[in-house]
Amino acid sequence: MVLGWDPQRGPRWVPSFEHALAQFARTGGAQAPWLVCEEPVPAPGTVVHLMLQGPTRGLVGRGVVLSRPYLAGRADQPGAPAQHVLVDWDHLLPIDERIRPEELHTRVPGVAWGELYAPAVVLPFRAAHELERVWAAPHPSAGPSRRRLQAARTAAERAASGVAHEVAHDAGAVLAAVHHLVDRAGRRGA
Repeated sequence: MVLGWDPQRGPRWVPSFEHALAQFARTGGAQAPWLVCEEPVPAPGTVVHLMLQGPTRGLVGRGVVLSRPYLAGRADQPGAPAQHVLVDWDHLLPIDERIRPEELHTRVPGVAWGELYAPAVVLPFRAAHELERVWAAPHPSAGPSRRRLQAARTAAERAASGVAHEVAHDAGAVLAAVHHLVDRAGRRGA
């Protein structure tokens, strides 16, 4: 399912998209309520894809719905409760790194990515499957985000730390073996 979001039509995120993006950059995930104002309403376990609509178009998120609809305050109308679902976002991209409609037309044909404007759209099975493959692979429209750079840096540091630990362990084992041989040779010569 595709959830539509037009940032120019008022606030949608509580807290803001920037806050969710910062949380995602720190932890690799973000949970946030999503206003479900019209049908279809995604059920718990539904995979959702966040599509920017309006003048700036493209995919900026992928997540899984965690809850049934519940009442919560609206970001665009404080004090007015509305139905929301809780979404666990496992991919969030900065708006300037969105997966653009041109790439989506090529990689996930059969969906009007350039014209899509709705709060929620159920995708055909094949398109949903192809969209999962888009998220699994790097896409050319995205530059190297800070989150991806930090993730690569963290992975490199972990690998280096693991190698250093193994080298230290192996060096300790070699040193212990040398000491053992020296002790044996010393006892034989005595």
